[in-house]
Amino acid sequence: NNNNNPEDIHVQTGIPMLDQFVTVLCQSAQISCRINCQGDLWVDDHHTTEDVSIAIGQCLTEALGTKAGLNRMGVARAQVGTALVEV
Repeated sequence: NNNNNPEDIHVQTGIPMLDQFVTVLCQSAQISCRINCQGDLWVDDHHTTEDVSIAIGQCLTEALGTKAGLNRMGVARAQVGTALVEV
């Protein structure tokens, strides 16, 4: 998606927690994201989670290019419901 509208977030993996995690990640990063995954959930959630994560990583790698000028240090805080994560 070439639309860089952070409000354009649609995540549907069949795994509610993964959907919520990716949605919060995109909101926090202020990036648009459209994911529609139909995995082998009758087996387990592992492969779908792995495939979605790999795809997100590949998209970010392509979007960031050489990563020149990026700083790897930072502070982040995200809250989902009663869970709060600080890194």
